Amino acid sequence: MDTLLRDICAFEDLPECIPGEETPMESEEDDEDTIVYRPAFADDDDVPLSTVLKSSTQDESSDDVDAALSTFTEPHARQEGQRRWKKKDNSTTLPQFTEKEGYNADEFVNSDTPTEVFFKYFDKDIREKIVFETNLYAVQKGRNFQPITDRELLGFIGINFMMGYHQLPALHHFWSCHPDLHVSPISETMPRTCFTDILSNLHLNNNMEMPDNNQDRVYKLRPLIDGMNERFAFLYNMKKQQSIDESIILLKGRSSLKQYNLMKPIKQGYKLWCRADITGYIGQFERD
Repeated sequence: MDTLLRDICAFEDLPECIPGEETPMESEEDDEDTIVYRPAFADDDDVPLSTVLKSSTQDESSDDVDAALSTFTEPHARQEGQRRWKKKDNSTTLPQFTEKEGYNADEFVNSDTPTEVFFKYFDKDIREKIVFETNLYAVQKGRNFQPITDRELLGFIGINFMMGYHQLPALHHFWSCHPDLHVSPISETMPRTCFTDILSNLHLNNNMEMPDNNQDRVYKLRPLIDGMNERFAFLYNMKKQQSIDESIILLKGRSSLKQYNLMKPIKQGYKLWCRADITGYIGQFERD
């Protein structure tokens, strides 16, 4: 085979180009005394590194070739070897929890019934705010509305509680004269016209004071939310273990604040963020 290649090169008047042998090349300066030798390959970039090293070290032993290959490392490998890892002390000391825990016993001395406990949270300040804003809204709208009192507001709230578990097909059925629909505790507490008037004028905040660039979507409920959060924090001291998570208030009606989440047990309603302790007591809530 070597003889055939030499004959072909001699026929074409070309230098010998046997693979693996070195071929002389003239330098760029055309200096006759300067000759550069390189392996005779068509494209050096496509030649494996091991082949180049072996062709340039034919006179050396195989151990020397293996040693040369072992010294070759990629750039990122060299950078990895230059890193020096150190241990850093990231231990922190948590402050001692010294706050009081549990409910405020002084505020529940004479609270023996659920209604009395409810009034501790839904206190007189909140009720007076609702009564004032409701009467103000009726005046602003120029409606023929008899101003309500705190007692009437409590009756209105109690009727809504009862309607929650005693349900009828329509609102007017609670004041119906039919014995199978009539509900005496509701009709005896308030006439139907008074109930509907309060329902249509009920307000918790002054619309005239709403800023032009209002970003609070629950502006009309803000006094109630802030007042309830203050009472939650005042009447109960939350425990050390607390968490913040979302909660859904079921709503099947129409509202721009309603959210849908088909992956939740309650798939539609108002979404709130609540802060609760290990007992499940909610000390603060805010709309999403």
